[in-house]
Amino acid sequence: MKKKPLNITITIIIQIIIGHILAFTGTFVAGVGNGWELIFIPFWYSVGVWITGVVSLKKYFKKKHYFLTIIGTIIGSILGVVLILITPPIGFIQFFFPLIGALAGFYFFLRKNIL
Repeated sequence: MKKKPLNITITIIIQIIIGHILAFTGTFVAGVGNGWELIFIPFWYSVGVWITGVVSLKKYFKKKHYFLTIIGTIIGSILGVVLILITPPIGFIQFFFPLIGALAGFYFFLRKNIL
């Protein structure tokens, strides 16, 4: 039982790292700007969070969880973008809203199996 929380903590840290790498490099390689980064950055966060989570936590997944977690990750990331748009400028922290939403959406459907 003690391995489960440590495994999840390590997975979350790796999801954050992979999400950032994909968000920065994917957006930079695509050469987007003028507001398009609000689409590309959350997309790459969602991809990074979902793929890393599926690979790392595969033993906890049932067939339905693959679909539910990708939907949850996408919805969470979209809500993060909405939160960026409705909050006043508060600095660089807003850049993390799509990542936090993607992580919350990913683990929302797994809370009974993992947590």
